[in-house]
Amino acid sequence: MIEKLYQFKPDILYCGDNLDVLQFFPDECVDLIYIDPPFFSGKNYDIVFGDEWALQAFDDTFKLEKDDEESTKMEKYLNFMEVRIRELHRVLKSTGSFYLHCDYHASHYLKVLCDKIFGYNNFLNEIVWNYNRWTNVSKNFQRMHDIILFYSKTSNNIFNVLTKDKIQDKIYHTNTVKDGNKRISQLLVYNKEKFNKLDKKEVLLNKYDKVVYVEKKIALDDVWNIPILNSQAKERLGYPTQKPESLLERIIKASSNEGDIVLDCFAGCGTTLAVAKRLNRHFIGIDVSPIGCNLVAERIDYPVQKIMGYKTSIEKLEEMDWYAFQCWAIRSIGGRPNPKKTVDGGIDGKISAIQSTNKFDQDIPIEVKQGKNGISRPTVQKLHSVIITEKKKGGVVIGWKISNEALKYIKDIKNESGIEIIFVSIDEIVNGLNKPKKGLKSMTTLEKFLHKNID
Repeated sequence: MIEKLYQFKPDILYCGDNLDVLQFFPDECVDLIYIDPPFFSGKNYDIVFGDEWALQAFDDTFKLEKDDEESTKMEKYLNFMEVRIRELHRVLKSTGSFYLHCDYHASHYLKVLCDKIFGYNNFLNEIVWNYNRWTNVSKNFQRMHDIILFYSKTSNNIFNVLTKDKIQDKIYHTNTVKDGNKRISQLLVYNKEKFNKLDKKEVLLNKYDKVVYVEKKIALDDVWNIPILNSQAKERLGYPTQKPESLLERIIKASSNEGDIVLDCFAGCGTTLAVAKRLNRHFIGIDVSPIGCNLVAERIDYPVQKIMGYKTSIEKLEEMDWYAFQCWAIRSIGGRPNPKKTVDGGIDGKISAIQSTNKFDQDIPIEVKQGKNGISRPTVQKLHSVIITEKKKGGVVIGWKISNEALKYIKDIKNESGIEIIFVSIDEIVNGLNKPKKGLKSMTTLEKFLHKNID
């Protein structure tokens, strides 16, 4: 079962321990690997995104005790990293590259470990990611950088030279002036700042003037000044260790080409996957956290039910806020939730008729209810009104349970107008995710309805 669950394929998201997943990958199957593993800082937010599976996986893996010496803790951490890096080395193609994101807590230990696995001569760069942030005054210099260790598997690795933005190095201005009956040419040299302060109109309108822009392309060095994501950044998802897309864009552009496979086995909130997809690369993501995987799926528009190994629990669903619950439920049946927390007019999301040639004409509205009271007749009536207004053939309601009155109303409108409203229970979604082979009545009914309502 586990082998089938974790079979290798591109453009896929796995939920589970990355060591369990990677062992079923074939040798030399990916082109680029970037990982942002735990930093050994002792903080839980470096490890997980706040759910029981990830916390338990961390406890089982590290088995740290309160009275462990620091050297013992480091040894356990490095053992955790070594077995995973060895698997990553195995699945990396001979032309591939490996990037390991770390910080001062263990970067020097990890460098020695990677030298042993990849070979000292295959170490290419120690990239310094420099950023600014607010920090408290302390007795040492403020820490404003992370380290990214860059290795190849062989000397034949893919590398596309990146350059800094073009720089206006110097501006030469030939100015012609009168001296009695003579015209004298003067060569004036400005730097960019000084030139910008000139009255450009007067300078450029003089037909005898000539402005020459000298531009240079400079190869990118190993110190990258890229801002961290502030709390107001558009791409900010609330994930505690989220990295900016511009950082991953440099790595992916430098060490892969379109159509290559990019792997991140500590996927977090999916920055690597999102950038790889945008840059026309294939992606493979692995994360132990179901909540993290759900966030990734939403970010890259990936159906939750297609996440290999994905599981959840009733308890965790009860803890979600209404919007997170709504997104989870809709994506779990293959739908698309509304992108923002807004007044939805009776529609929380939509799902497309299967194999429809014009899926947006065949979008089926979805309504979700989180409360334990479940789906009532008024909820179904509201959805029914939307279906009629939008001239659809049916809709979907998702909840913990449904009242007898609501079921009778659904039956009546089908008999009267042929409109179908499918009820999908949360319990069945959870059972389907945790036991993929189990047949589920409401999900089967929904699938038949979506197949039937195609162009």
